Amino acid sequence: MSKEDFLKTAGLWPEQDEVGLWQWRVSGEVQPRIRRFTAFIQEVLACPVQVTGTLAARLVCLDGITPRSLQTMGLQRVVPYQVAEDVMIEWEELTPPRTERRLLSRLTAAVWPFTMIEAGITSCTPPINMVKELDVFLGNSAAYRSFSDRSSELERDAVCWWYQGLPAPLFAHQSELQVLSALPRSALARMRKKLAVIQPLPEEQNPGEASDTDLGFTAELVDSATFSEAGDRSPVVLQQGIDVLSITGQEVDGMTKRRWAQSLFDLQSRAQAAGPLTSLLLAWVLDLCENGTVGNSNLARSTVRQYFRCAAMPLFEALRMMTQKVMIR
Repeated sequence: MSKEDFLKTAGLWPEQDEVGLWQWRVSGEVQPRIRRFTAFIQEVLACPVQVTGTLAARLVCLDGITPRSLQTMGLQRVVPYQVAEDVMIEWEELTPPRTERRLLSRLTAAVWPFTMIEAGITSCTPPINMVKELDVFLGNSAAYRSFSDRSSELERDAVCWWYQGLPAPLFAHQSELQVLSALPRSALARMRKKLAVIQPLPEEQNPGEASDTDLGFTAELVDSATFSEAGDRSPVVLQQGIDVLSITGQEVDGMTKRRWAQSLFDLQSRAQAAGPLTSLLLAWVLDLCENGTVGNSNLARSTVRQYFRCAAMPLFEALRMMTQKVMIR
């Protein structure tokens, strides 16, 4: 069964509307599934920790890990590791190939099995039968004991609950219809050090050379600002850029930002005709779409929209005043 067919049996399915945007369609089966999974979460939290399957049930309910991924984690003998005060877990998924990472909840980490080794140090042990243990847990659950394929019903219910409870990009990832990439190392370094990271050039590449991948829409708008000789007399083109930032339905953030970037880039010739300040401000919002900020390389579409809508016009007026003063002097 394909992922789309699996979701449709849960009462959710993606569908293209008349303008080509993907929308989520929801049947009347979704709300009962959400209520059942919500009740199951309470059941898991109230269950004594020594009950068989508690760890697997908490991984599903509290950490967003599907029963199928539990089987993969068991085969790979996955164990948690610590980063500062947080407990992390990661494993390799095959379809599509990727590394999945989770920040485990404290309640899950507290029930992970461990063994004593030399000098009294404890070490996590990898549970290998989590799928079987989960099935035992579900067999004793008031919500799922009547189903023949309990794990599949639990996963369908979880997907419906994630649809209601998670932001659109995370839900698209959890439904496995759009896989998120891991946090880039450069973005992690910027976040930790609060500094911009300058990537070193490969040895075979001269400083004066740049590959095609280095030239995005942002660079094109910066070039337009360099070549523009107009006086930025009117913010009309800038207002058109602000109007581009509209949000439609349940579209995923990444798709929205790509659409915005293309529409903003289409204003290039008009921005160059308007003046360098207009081109630079449009280049700024394009950079937010393409590269994010120093602290976050993948901004939510609402953040990009709020930054630009609030700051574009005041920045335009302030920079225009500064430019006029320089010209007078």
